[in-house]
This record gives sequence, structure tokens and C-alpha cells, in this order.
Amino acid sequence: MVEAGICGGYCRWKVGVVALVLCVFFLSSDANRAAAARQITTRNNMAGSNTIREEIRRKLLANGLALTPQMGWNSWNHFHCNIDEKLIRETADAMVSSGLSSMGYQYINLDDCWAELNRDSQGNLVPKSSTFPSGIKALADYVHSKGLKFGIYSDAGTQTCSKTMPGSLGHEEQDAKTFASWGVDYLKYDNCFDTGTSPKERCRDLLPRYLRGIFALIVSQIGEVLMLRDSGQYQNIVVKQHMHASLLFIDMKLAALLIHPLNSSCLGDKKTPQLGLPELEIVGEQQAILKITGIDKQVWFLWKLNDNVWGSMISRADENDKWASYAGPGGWNDPDMLEVGNGGMTTKEYRAHFSIWALAKAPLLIGCDIRAIDNVTLSLFTNKKVIAVNQDKLGIQGKKVKKKEDLEVWAGPLSGNRTAVVLWNRGPSKALITAYWSDIGLKQTTVVKANDLWTNSVQSSVKKKLSADLESHACKMYILTPQ
Repeated sequence: MVEAGICGGYCRWKVGVVALVLCVFFLSSDANRAAAARQITTRNNMAGSNTIREEIRRKLLANGLALTPQMGWNSWNHFHCNIDEKLIRETADAMVSSGLSSMGYQYINLDDCWAELNRDSQGNLVPKSSTFPSGIKALADYVHSKGLKFGIYSDAGTQTCSKTMPGSLGHEEQDAKTFASWGVDYLKYDNCFDTGTSPKERCRDLLPRYLRGIFALIVSQIGEVLMLRDSGQYQNIVVKQHMHASLLFIDMKLAALLIHPLNSSCLGDKKTPQLGLPELEIVGEQQAILKITGIDKQVWFLWKLNDNVWGSMISRADENDKWASYAGPGGWNDPDMLEVGNGGMTTKEYRAHFSIWALAKAPLLIGCDIRAIDNVTLSLFTNKKVIAVNQDKLGIQGKKVKKKEDLEVWAGPLSGNRTAVVLWNRGPSKALITAYWSDIGLKQTTVVKANDLWTNSVQSSVKKKLSADLESHACKMYILTPQ
């Protein structure tokens, strides 16, 4: 799995990040990969072809990859740079023994700080001897022996965001081969410390570099998922005026897979991150890729600065909501890793956090220490019905559909003609929240069974509206099934 990081979780939800676009081709042979490349080089003749656009879109989904959001664990939120092979092994053990793996959590993702500051004499990345003396391949093998998948971290710049290890800039192909030889399934690919090249140079060099490097090799030789994020220069809590990286999760299997990033680092400085995707200026190869593929919906979003975990969580939920129409099988909006279990929020706030992430079809990447997980936190992560909403095959992101001051209704369609609903009280005091059928897209005559996903209680023959009295910062989550 390849992921390029938001601030890699650095800054504990404090740094603003903008989400951008990645275009992907799922192809079954080298001949198909070459054909796709020819399509790009002859874009002027093909850009207007709906047939080509639809064909490539079908190929994107034909492999059945990334049909639902990813589930797993990442080291950064809780441990930052305090990681070693013992921790990762124990986390893999805990993922299985706790029952999390049986619920669908499958990725054990090692974040920043795993390598030595300098490469070896051949230019290879070197695992840090003091913390990973057995090497990364042995660690990946151990994770695989548990029936799990192993992830690692790198960066598209000269060094990683922590400044503790080299980035992959200029070593893309070499590092991709290294990760392949280690059996890595997932790469988180961050974007700190670019070289400050001009937008035109970035556009000119981007496509061939990626096709030779991380993306072309990783996806064809190893691994399972790709996600790219923009980190800006968060060491100074700054997001640059021009945007840097593209974002998307996709499963990567051994079948040949070609990735063309529609990367905003090719954009000029006229647009700020806050303006978002609709106002991006796409240039050069990016415009060609967009026209050929028509795949412009793999989008990520910007987070606000916030020192408060609860406040940061709700601001992320709001920003994510703006991009709901861009999510779907093959590409999911990502409001970052879960903070459930890391402190700073109450149990009812954790429940709201997990409920909204599930409804919004966000990747469910645990960010706490699961070796020491308590029963309450474990019960949140393992609620089968809430997870089922997140993993529902219909793949439509739920949205905020009603807001009155701090009282909100979120809802989204599910397979089987069902509807998921979250009633959420963000306010400071207890309040009654009501979702009318007109708020959530149901006909006035519809009669439903309302299944409360957190209490397992059921209301039958519910008509016209659904209401709940909620304590401050609490939520209720339901599945409504027509009767």
C-alpha cells in the first residue's frame, strides 16, 4: 500500500492540508500500460473521446480494487518518531489477539523515522540499526505471518517531514525496487522538502519520474494501496501557496498497474489551497490526463489549524463534507487517521468521531496504541454495524444534510434501499435533534425500522421523522430500513 502523507499525522491534527487529485489506470499487461502511455502522448487527438474516457474508467474499477475504504493502523498519531521493530511486532500481535484483524483492520503501517539519516554507498535507504536491527524485510515477513499487510513511509522531497531520514527525490525507482524486495504492501508517500523548482519544471518532470519510480514499480511488483497527501512545510506550520501532492487510496496487486498522478505541484502560485479543486488551474500533462480519463473525483481536502482535538476533529469532518460528491469506489476522501483512544476526547466524543468517519466512508486507520487498548475503545473500533456502514458496497459518502446552530443531521444511502443517519449534538448542553424524512431523502409516506447502531435497540414503524435527546457532544447513529 502506498500512501503519501497529510502531515503524516505529524502535528497531531494541527496543520492545514489541501487535498488534490490522482488519476489511475488499472491495466492487465505491459501492452496495455504502453497503450495507456500512448493515449497520453496523443492526447490532443483523444481528449474529446467519451469512449476512451469510459473505457479507462471501467479499467479503473475492473480489478475490484479500493471498492471500500481501507482499514488498519498507523504509528504516527500516538508514537511519532518513538518507534522500533518490537513495537511493530507487538502491534501486529495485538491486531490479531484483540480481534481487530477479524473485523477488517489489515494494515500495519510504519510511519516516518524508520531509516538512518544517510543512504549507504550505493544510495539505498538503510533501516535504522538502533531501532530496526533485524531490517525491514524481516519485519514485513513477521507482519505477513500474522495474516496482515505491512506499510512503510517515504517522501517525495530531499528528506522526510521529520528531517530524520532521506526522501525519495532522485531515488524514486531505486526506492521502489527496495520496497518491492522487502515485500512492502503499503507506502505512505509524503511531500515535504521539495526543491523549490518552478511549476513548469515540475510538470515537465513529473510524469516520467513517477512512471519510472515509485508508482510504476510499486504497483506492478508489490503492495496493495496508494495514498498521496500534501504536507506542505508543517515543521513551520505553513502550507505553501502552491499545492504539492495528490491523494488517493487504491489497492495495488501483483497485476500490472499504471498510475498517472494529476499532481497539483504543477500548479502555479495563483491559487491558494483554500480555493479547492473547482478552481485549480490544471496545466501540461495534467490537463491531458484529466481529459483522457475523465477521472476527476479522487479528491482530498484541506484541514484547518486547531490545537484542540475535538475542535480539530469537527473541523475536519466539515471540510471533508464539502468533497462528498468526489468520493466513491476507487477513491475515498480522507480526513486523516483516527484519534479514538489517544486522549483529549471523551467516550461520547470518540463515538461521534468514529460514527462520522464511518458515515463519510473515510479510511478507518487506527492511531492509538492497540497493545494497551481498553475495552471501551475496542468496542468502538469493533462495532460491526458501524463498520458495515463504512464498508457498504454502494460506496456513497454520507453528508451533513441539516444544521441548526450546533445541532446536525448527517445521512447517506446504503445498499438494499437503506439509509444511514447520524444525529449529532455539537453544542454545550443537552438538546433534541430531529431528522425529518425530507431532510434525508425519504418519501413522506415511507415507514421504516430504525436500528440504533450503538445501543442495538430497534424502533419499528417509524413515520415522517426520527428524533433523539442528546447530551452535549453525543450522537446517535441509525440504519433506517423501509418496512
